[in-house]
Amino acid sequence: MAGGAGRFHGARFGAHRRSGHALVPGWSVALLGALGAVASYGTMAEIGINLARRRADAFTLRFLPFIGLLELVVLPLAAPIAVLGRWAARLVAAEPTPVARLTET
Repeated sequence: MAGGAGRFHGARFGAHRRSGHALVPGWSVALLGALGAVASYGTMAEIGINLARRRADAFTLRFLPFIGLLELVVLPLAAPIAVLGRWAARLVAAEPTPVARLTET
């Protein structure tokens, strides 16, 4: 019985992996995931922006307490990214200030 279940599982769901053929190319899964995320985020953001514009005063007072919580939730992700950005900025030399005499000719 265990052999039959394993044979069914392997033949039905895993054969395409062992033979080297995928049902869809790997890049298409990532592309579809990215497009899905953009479409769902874009739709919700557009709806939220339009609702917030129409009732800005009411939305501000209602969501202000949640913004503080959102900052606390995002802080563990944002802090390392900010440190990485500052580190990268130190690696790149700053542009010298242009000489006014040359730029005003």
